[in-house]
This record gives sequence, structure tokens and C-alpha cells, in this order.
Amino acid sequence: MKKTFFWYDYETSGTDPAMDWPLQFAGVRTDENLNIIEDPIDIYCKLPEDHLPHPAATVITKITPEQANSKGFIEPKFAGIIHKHMSEEHTCTVGYNNLRFDDEVTRHMFFRNFYDPYKREYANGNSKWDLIDLVRATAVLRPDDIEWPLHQQGDLAGCKSFKLEDLVKANGFANANAHNALADVYATIDLAKLLYNKKRKLFDYFLNLRDKGYANNLLQKYDKLVHVSSKYGSLRQYCSVIHPLGPHPQYKNEVIILDLTKDPKPIFELSATELATIIFTKKNELPEGTPELGIRTIKLNQCPFIATTKILSEADNHRLQLDFSQIEQNLQQINNNKQELYNKIKQIYESPAKRITRDVEQSLYTGGFLGWEDAKKIAEIPLTSSEKLAKQTITFKDNRLPELLFRYLARNYPNDLLDKDKKKWHEYRKIRLSSNLTEHKILGFNDFKTLWQEQWQKSANNTAEQQLLTELKDYAEKLEKELIYTTSVDGV
Repeated sequence: MKKTFFWYDYETSGTDPAMDWPLQFAGVRTDENLNIIEDPIDIYCKLPEDHLPHPAATVITKITPEQANSKGFIEPKFAGIIHKHMSEEHTCTVGYNNLRFDDEVTRHMFFRNFYDPYKREYANGNSKWDLIDLVRATAVLRPDDIEWPLHQQGDLAGCKSFKLEDLVKANGFANANAHNALADVYATIDLAKLLYNKKRKLFDYFLNLRDKGYANNLLQKYDKLVHVSSKYGSLRQYCSVIHPLGPHPQYKNEVIILDLTKDPKPIFELSATELATIIFTKKNELPEGTPELGIRTIKLNQCPFIATTKILSEADNHRLQLDFSQIEQNLQQINNNKQELYNKIKQIYESPAKRITRDVEQSLYTGGFLGWEDAKKIAEIPLTSSEKLAKQTITFKDNRLPELLFRYLARNYPNDLLDKDKKKWHEYRKIRLSSNLTEHKILGFNDFKTLWQEQWQKSANNTAEQQLLTELKDYAEKLEKELIYTTSVDGV
């Protein structure tokens, strides 16, 4: 089969890919030359009755609960359609900032609907990619022949904007319906074609970096590399020169790197504990005068944009304010005591703070991989009727799976539940939505009302937004009344 790109985008009920809900999905398949070769996919997903959308998300997506429920599939069918298209042989799934968000939405959705969260990313010649770092790299390294919109206000005023809607508008592409999944997919393809036609060499180079072996080879071969990443911020044009220090002690797909524009002296002087405190504390919470360490990691399986320093011209060095004499001095300091430095930094990552999983749906990464026996059993769940699943008992080794299966049935096939499970579902929803479990990242009624009021004030001069918010509030109030004033099963 020929290799294809499958361009995709989600609209969701919030910003947490584990706990918020997919509302709309769109996908368009192209050949390697970016010609569309299939009809688009444009589907919606019903909201479960234990979930409240964030008011700000409703304003952005313009999808109300009523619209999602009238247009949408239940999530198992929604997930199944997406899984089928993403799993087609020799497919490279790609979007705009998808590896940091949309890809996580996909993984968590597959997890709670009993599809393998990872296999479609690598099996049968498949891969994944993300356009956003190619856009950043083009802007900083090869900016000519493309129009770069600027932020007009706020802290980023005067800096280049990498918002999809700004980029396509500046370069003459229509996207009148931004934040509609299908419109954003077409906009992403238009932007990709622009880069493909005008920056083909850079396009092809970055496409190779979706192969983690290719990226790892660069990190092993060179002692300094150019790295383009959002982590460096707009004032540094998202670019720096880094030194690959060594593999992460716990995660095989990560490499520890040092920012060579930063003085390494504090790393030698501070203890591993002091370094860890700085690294794992938010920048705005650190005391004034705390040194910038420049310690980071690169994830090989997230298409990092790295390149040899040959990619930089003298003009680039000047524009980016890269002092290579200082960079070489910093690198020499590191190389003089590299093993000592690596051993100290490894301590930071060998025993990171444990992430406490407070809800089973957040446990994809903290709960470990499923054993082969459980994997074999869950593969049958999407193929088994809900009536049969509701009546049978499946014995799992992984203690997350019984609760996931209960929620899977209750959310999507409530009429098939036994009476005792209907009661359990009703009580679960009351606890989930009434107790405002902020540590679970679950939005309850009280916090929803606060957020709704804040958004209402922000939308004071926008009639369309207030109409959306009114419909959302009606949905939430109806759900709250149903939970408070009714029982789960008549007579129980």
C-alpha cells in the first residue's frame, strides 16, 4: 500500500485530554504529495451523563451538549471509526499541535473504550507527526517567502503568532470557521502545502524526524545541535543550541539535554536535591535570582526538531543572539566533567515525584502496560454486545479494568445495566458531579457555576456567545435536578 497522511483534529469539552470529552472529530486522508484522496470524516460524540463541559470550551467550539447529543455517536462507535482510519496500513497521522493534545485525547479515548492506545502509532508501517514545530523551525531558520502574523496585544505583542487561524489568514487561505474540526483540518493541509511547496527540503528533513531512530542517531553523533521547541519561548524565537548529555534513566524514549546558552556552573555547584527543586517548581514560584539551569529532556517519539549547527548562517546567529564563543566555553566546561555532571542529573530523574492517580481514567501512564492476558480479553470487548457484557463477569488481572468496563457500559448502554448497576451508576454520578473533585480534575456543579459566571461576564457584549452559555447552563441545571430529585431505579 502507498504511504498516506491522515490529517485530523478534535474539538473537546475542555483542555484535559484524560478527563475532558471529545465532541467533534474530523479527518482527511492525502497522499504523500498532499493531494486529498478520500472523502472527509466529520463526526460528533455524545456527552456522557457524568460530565460537564467547561464554559470557555463551549464558547470556543460553539458545540453545546444538545448539539453533541443530537448529532453524535456514543463514544465506543465514535472511537471505533477513528481507530479504523488511524490503523490503516502505512498511515502517518498528523495535525497541528496534535502530539501534545489531540494525540493524548486519542490515547485516553482508546484506553477507556478498550482499543490499544498505542498500536496504531507504529504497527503496519504507521507513524505520527506534527506540523507545529516545522512551522516554528521555518519561522526561525528559513522565514523568507512566507507571511508571519504578529501578536497584536498582550505580553507577546510584536512576536510571531503560530495560531493556525492567524497563519492561514496571513497567507491567503480561507478559514472562516476556525475551531470547527473539519475547517481546521483543511486549514492545516493548506499550511502544509505552503511549506511543502516553498520549503520542501526542510519539510522532508523534519518528516524524517518522526522516526525516533533517526532523531536518536543525531543525539548520539553530535555534541551540539540546534533545537526548536516551544519550551524556549517566543523571546528566544523557540530556538537554542543544546548538548545531548545522555539517556534518561527511566524512560527509554527520552534523552537528557543541556541548553548551551546557559552557564553550566550552577549545575556543578548545586546538589541534586537543589537542582530537582528548581527543575520541578514552576518558574513563577521560584525565588528571585534563581539561576536558569537549562536542563531539559527530549522525547524521541514526539518528533523533536533537532539539526546540526550547519543549519545556521552567520545572519541567523546574529538574529538569534547566539554567541558561539560562549557556547563553546560552556560545552568545554561540561565535557571536562561530563560523567560527574551526568551522574548528578540522573539522580534527579531516577526518583521523580510519583504522580498520584486519583481516578482510573487518568491511569493510562501511571498504571503500567496491560499484560497479554488482559490485552487479549479487552480486544474482544468492542466486538461483544452490550447485553452480553452487562450480564457476564470478566476476570481481569489489572484492577483498573473492572471500573473502566462498568463506566463503559453505564455511559453508553445504561438500559442494559442490571438494577444494582443502575443504582451504582446513579450514586457514582452524584458523587462525581456534586463533590467538585478538583484533585481529580473533574468539574462539579459548584465549580461549573463559578466558571460559567466568569465566562458570562467575558461574553457580556457577544450575543452569540451568551446564547451558547444559556444553552449550556440549561443542560447543567437539568442534569443537576435529575441527579438530586430522582433515584437510580424506580422504587429503589
